[in-house]
Amino acid sequence: ARIALALGWTRHADTYADGAAVWVKPDTGHMARLPCWTASLDAALTLVPDGKPIGMVYEPHWAPANAWQAVVDAEPAMAATPALAMCCAALRTRGAG
Repeated sequence: ARIALALGWTRHADTYADGAAVWVKPDTGHMARLPCWTASLDAALTLVPDGKPIGMVYEPHWAPANAWQAVVDAEPAMAATPALAMCCAALRTRGAG
């Protein structure tokens, strides 16, 4: 939810039948479920601003455990999964992380 709020999404008072929160997209005003930005690399890539260069590398020797490094427009981030790394780097590029 913090990522959504940082990107301008707003929480709607309604919920879906399964209890999930309803959110309003800032660009369209349409109601939607939040993307799984931190769990899905495809979803995390939607956070990358248009036209920004990206890169990703696996760091097997990063202590204390293996990690992934993502870079978006020269903003690096390391995390345990590719989705988390890309999400962090994209948010830093946007100035929201």
